[in-house]
Amino acid sequence: MVRQGRGVLTMVLVSTALALVPLVPGRVDAAASVGGPSLPQTGRMLQLFAPTYMSKTTAAYSQADAVTIAENYDLVAANAKQFTSTTLAAMHAANPNVRVLVYLNGSFDVHSTQAYPLSEYARDANGNFIKSTQYGNWLMDIGDPAWVSQVSAQCTTVLAQAPFDGCFVDMLGDGSLGGSYLTSQPINPATGAVWTQEQQLTATTAIAQTVTADHPSGIIMANGLLNGASYFSPTAPTSQLFGGVNTALAESWLRAATNAVTRYESPALWQQDVNVLTNAGGNGDAAAVTTKVWITATAAQLTAWHRFALASFLLGTTGAAYFSFTESQSPTEFQTDAGNPLDHTQLGAALGPYQALGKAFGRQYADADVIVNPTQKPVTVAIPAPCLTLDGVLATTSVVMPADSGQICSYQ
Repeated sequence: MVRQGRGVLTMVLVSTALALVPLVPGRVDAAASVGGPSLPQTGRMLQLFAPTYMSKTTAAYSQADAVTIAENYDLVAANAKQFTSTTLAAMHAANPNVRVLVYLNGSFDVHSTQAYPLSEYARDANGNFIKSTQYGNWLMDIGDPAWVSQVSAQCTTVLAQAPFDGCFVDMLGDGSLGGSYLTSQPINPATGAVWTQEQQLTATTAIAQTVTADHPSGIIMANGLLNGASYFSPTAPTSQLFGGVNTALAESWLRAATNAVTRYESPALWQQDVNVLTNAGGNGDAAAVTTKVWITATAAQLTAWHRFALASFLLGTTGAAYFSFTESQSPTEFQTDAGNPLDHTQLGAALGPYQALGKAFGRQYADADVIVNPTQKPVTVAIPAPCLTLDGVLATTSVVMPADSGQICSYQ
């Protein structure tokens, strides 16, 4: 219940205002409206996403583990072998609102040998085929209508094998261009030059549109939003993927998986990540986010990152977003984390959008206040009434926020 007489969060230590993007960013509209079913409404502001396809194993989950995942998550993206018709039935019986999507790759041939007509594969300036350096997958010509049809046909095939709720289409957007992700850079046959980010986004959005149109009764989810900087890019915004689907993933939200555990984004970049959620939700779309800490870290560091990511998510979500925090690619990651009390924090309804509190940011919920300090210096935030922090400490007048930290202070 909301404590009677509760006021508003205020800043105790106020310093020079930061030059950040606005709390409510300029609206980024989808390229075109898309059809297809939407995800069920849970009525909760904290909705959870389990990208089980990220696990290093494709072995099938036991029925008990599958049910545990269904009972604790709202949205699942899985490899085809991880769940069977039997376990999917048990999952839907345990949680009728859970949606389990099956993985397919929208830009690469994942077979060890080339499985499609050679005309559908991307080539570099020397006519060589191209692979991803980490996984060894073959890059396809994403603009070839024949390949686009192949992707949609893959979705049809895997949905016929087991009653998944739709398809999760990986490797869309422009994340594979540049750097060392590919063995060489692909040439766009339409231009004779290396694919630009804008061209890649247009082509992969068309892939998403085709899969969506060909499967009107399934949930189609794209992976390619990447992060806030990419979503709001002035030249190649990944937000345009929402022109092909109404559900998409930002896989590098707040951090890259193997960044140093002590490395945090600047406040401006952090706020763009938060605003992905407000913008997508404001457009009627669902954005899922993952924050991955896949490096050696202490338990305290992992907890700090989990709190920071969760609190940041709760600042921006409109109730249409999905949150995931993962510590590893372990086969038991999602069963183990399913009962983490952080991800089951009781919040109640949001009482308004998030607000700047000097250099910190806060948002009031019916049963808690959410606070994030995205700066490199500690700040102190005044609270309107006594509340219990995540550390179990009763705060009476204020909460001290260390550098790069998140806090949820619950009202009893």
